[in-house]
Amino acid sequence: MASLEAAQNKVLRVVSRRYSGSVEAIVEALKKIESEKVSLEVLHSDVGTITENDVALASASKAVILGFHTRVDSTAAEKAKHAGVQIKLYAIILRID
Repeated sequence: MASLEAAQNKVLRVVSRRYSGSVEAIVEALKKIESEKVSLEVLHSDVGTITENDVALASASKAVILGFHTRVDSTAAEKAKHAGVQIKLYAIILRID
């Protein structure tokens, strides 16, 4: 029964980039999202432009790249397209209580 449940649990693997500021705040906010169907695994998070290295990691790990207030290097965009890696870009405002 446990192996059946483990097979049904899905993992969302993420590579995260932020243009500037604290990438840790975004990662912590993502980890707080609770789901019984999907768990989150942050493979890498850093500040800066989305690069070919991010795409290579995402491709090898079957991950999605999340970018917050950042841009995608042109060679990385082309590599992602050929590798079938999804890059999702977001513009968010962090609220600190």
